[in-house]
Amino acid sequence: MPKGARNSDAMYGISHVDTKWVVILRRNKQQFSKSFSHITYGSPEAALAAARAWRDETVRLHPPALKRERSERIISTNKSGVAGVRCRLGPDGKPQLWMAQTRIGSQTLLKSFSVGRYGKQAKLLAIAERQKHLDLVKGRASRHPADNVDPTAPPVPPELWLTKRITKAEVVRRNNKTGMPGVFCRSDSDGQPRAWIARTRSNGETIYKEFLVKEHGGQLARELAIAERRKQLEQTGHFAQMHRAEETVRDSRTAA
Repeated sequence: MPKGARNSDAMYGISHVDTKWVVILRRNKQQFSKSFSHITYGSPEAALAAARAWRDETVRLHPPALKRERSERIISTNKSGVAGVRCRLGPDGKPQLWMAQTRIGSQTLLKSFSVGRYGKQAKLLAIAERQKHLDLVKGRASRHPADNVDPTAPPVPPELWLTKRITKAEVVRRNNKTGMPGVFCRSDSDGQPRAWIARTRSNGETIYKEFLVKEHGGQLARELAIAERRKQLEQTGHFAQMHRAEETVRDSRTAA
């Protein structure tokens, strides 16, 4: 898509980075983001469907601010204490005019009240006029049509983005030489294999065990690490999905 071009409604907030879809939404200086890997969801299409579901629910839960709310925010240079109301000083430095100003779309509403004519009431009249302007400000401060989601609409079922074909712990990295995720070889400073290691992270904890090459030999140490990794996956509830991870890796290598 050309730089600066607006995404379609279906792709609002979604971009493609390497082998994953990334959703980024910003609301009132707060950012919501989440990535959806092709591998963990089984395919680019499934990952994109999950990304859209999460995006839609995030938009529903965090709709853009109301335009009126944004119009009522007081900026740092405001000296009147009321957003959209300002004073113009005369050559002598004394108040000359109180003005109410509001921008609605491409239109700017502006009305002034002379201090010479209205005296101290000029500021109050400007504040009252500003309130009339605000009554005309409707809708939400959306920058994209896909933002216009009814907050009272039914929620998007979480399983649409929580259901993955495999977990992150089961993804076989490109530099993995064992075919088993979580199993790797650690070498000494001279580059010779020192140990084969099985490692699994689950719920913030790490299960770790190593098998020394000098004790078991290279081949047996590797096999023991793979067996240990399978045991760790059983303990953490991932083993039932393990064969799907292996199938995904084989499919991706065949396609490549």
